[in-house]
Amino acid sequence: MLPQLTKATWGALLLIGVVGLTGCKSLPTVTWKKEKTNKEKSEAMVASKLSEPMEDLLPNKPTGKMLCDFGQVRISMGQYAEAASLFEKAIKAEPKNVNAWVGLAKVKMELGHPDQAIERLQEGLVKLPKAAPLWNELGIAYTKQEKYDEALDALEKACKLDSESNLYRSNLAGILVVRGEEQKAYKLYSQTMSEADARVQIARILGGQGKMTACQKQIDLAIKADPTNEFAHQLAEEIDPKFQPAGYNAPR
Repeated sequence: MLPQLTKATWGALLLIGVVGLTGCKSLPTVTWKKEKTNKEKSEAMVASKLSEPMEDLLPNKPTGKMLCDFGQVRISMGQYAEAASLFEKAIKAEPKNVNAWVGLAKVKMELGHPDQAIERLQEGLVKLPKAAPLWNELGIAYTKQEKYDEALDALEKACKLDSESNLYRSNLAGILVVRGEEQKAYKLYSQTMSEADARVQIARILGGQGKMTACQKQIDLAIKADPTNEFAHQLAEEIDPKFQPAGYNAPR
């Protein structure tokens, strides 16, 4: 049976996996006393690795990919400042590494600095003007600052550069809802989901904005399109526990 490990423990174990996969320096061998249980051994090993600087596990000249992999491990452990440092080094090693720019922007936003994320993404876009992931991340950063016009422009560029991405399309649709353009948003959502699910997505955003009348209208349209849509009924009950559409008996 596998030991029950904490989130941080699993994050560190992932780090050990990264070491093996990316050609980094070997980890030192750990010798255990016989009286330790398997769980104690695992947690003690992880604790010893966490106390070591992550950079000590890297080769002398790590690639941008290695640094990004380690940055992702730091993110999984909630160590965003350390992750930012690794992504910065990845950018220095490989200035056109898309994952490094995106990773850096994400941790900047996690640290509560969308302004810094925007600044660095703009730097990255000078080098990578056709990198859709950077435009998408820029749109997210502008959204966090409630700069919806700028967010719309960035997300439209992301969608234009990668028209097959459902993620970019969904993010763009969300901004359109925030801007009060529900019909345009619906057309985008409906390209990848049912009418009822698209209406529910729009309703959730409107509800988050406090636009309850418009939210309820979208829920009504969702249930009209698919009376059995569970998400629509769940959202309706969250808004009004007494809600039940006319002529419909909720499943028992």
